[in-house]
Amino acid sequence: EDTDAHRTRREANAGWVIPGWAPVGVLTALASEPGCGKTRLCADLLKIAWFGLPTWPDGQPNTLPPGGRALWVAADNQHPELGSFPSEFGFPPEAIVLNATRREPFGGTMLDALEDLHDFEKRIRRVKPVFVFVDTSLGATDRSSSKPQDAKAVFKPLQAIAPRAHTANPCVPP
Repeated sequence: EDTDAHRTRREANAGWVIPGWAPVGVLTALASEPGCGKTRLCADLLKIAWFGLPTWPDGQPNTLPPGGRALWVAADNQHPELGSFPSEFGFPPEAIVLNATRREPFGGTMLDALEDLHDFEKRIRRVKPVFVFVDTSLGATDRSSSKPQDAKAVFKPLQAIAPRAHTANPCVPP
């Protein structure tokens, strides 16, 4: 039985990628006004994880070994921007893994269907990323952002995947 008490204990023992900011195995939302640079902040976090740079943006020490990758759900269809990040941020292209297949390199942007969620979780397990960025969370669904039941339908499956996949899973709301 997955009670609130069990979830709280599991989350308390999950550990942190970035202490106080990005817990392992927990869905985290990164929110701000549109166009403020949330996607670029995610790329900067990936750069720190990939190179094993000494500190996170808040000055805390980075304790991860170098080589950390990110699985990215490009739900805003920002493929050109993501493609520019290796040269712009200095990490190699293999640091970013898109939630897509070779047959459909621009797919994997929706997380509504059970099959999409299943493939997403399998990809997380295969890639073993430090971060999973769902960018943007509401871009990955056809549901309404103004109805609580729709928001629950979007976030509940992602909340369930995060602890099973044991990764930091920030969502970038619009």
